[in-house]
Amino acid sequence: MQKAYYYFVAGLPNISFDDGKAILTPDAFWDDARDQLSAEDLGLLKLLYLPDDLDNFLGLVYKEEKAAGTDTKIELEIWENLVEAVRENPGTEQKLCLPSLKGVPEFVIRTAQSILSEEKLPELIQAESLLLSGMYEFLLKMPNRFLRAWFRFNQDLKNISIAINGRKHDYPYTDFLLGENELVEALSRSQAADFGLGKHEEIYDAVNRIFEQYNLLDRERNLDALRWRWIEDHNFFEFFSIDRILGYFCQLRILHRWISLDPEMGKDVFFDTLETLENSFSFPEEYDLKHKVKR
Repeated sequence: MQKAYYYFVAGLPNISFDDGKAILTPDAFWDDARDQLSAEDLGLLKLLYLPDDLDNFLGLVYKEEKAAGTDTKIELEIWENLVEAVRENPGTEQKLCLPSLKGVPEFVIRTAQSILSEEKLPELIQAESLLLSGMYEFLLKMPNRFLRAWFRFNQDLKNISIAINGRKHDYPYTDFLLGENELVEALSRSQAADFGLGKHEEIYDAVNRIFEQYNLLDRERNLDALRWRWIEDHNFFEFFSIDRILGYFCQLRILHRWISLDPEMGKDVFFDTLETLENSFSFPEEYDLKHKVKR
């Protein structure tokens, strides 16, 4: 039976997607949660940082500036230890069980061994795809109801975005679809304009309409609005549980992201994305491991 956090939830300020000012920051929320949640539930909250943690790892390996990101829970020193350990013990068969890697999911270690064992690093987008696939496989096995559903929803959003953009830019997108399920099967094999999904697949219909009607910046905001509404619907009957807290934290990070982004910064971020797409045939950032905008 889930623990009820009456005092903690009752003390959280109400937030709305259209709020223009942050009452509570994600860092302040984390500090409060660390004092009030059980160790097990705090571990669930920590998993919401995993995409950002993996982005830090890739930033280190590929020598990108984002390696110094702070919105994470796995310290950069741990990633440095992992890279050093893999390079000192080349080959993907040997299991690394170093004390310094405690807390690093096994799929990350396996992927690091695969990436770093090559004479030449694979393209960044390929490494991202490997890590994302491993991450979703890992998180979709979590016992917590909210985490499983939240990451499945985001996996579907990413896969639909990959497919729509892949067709638009005539890119072999099927190599980068994440996981294996009926949606991935349809996106991979269907030649229909709507991948055989149509309006009966609500997620596809919503994402497709966003891609048809909005420019890149507005599209990103509308995708976050879709995430926000999904959380509200999913947690409608959750009141004081860890699921309510996890959903609130996801919404808080979405809100903080947009409040922290001024218009000029937003233009720079998205123009940089378009330039990357043109120069390296990489995908737009809506399905990168993490946007350049801090979450």
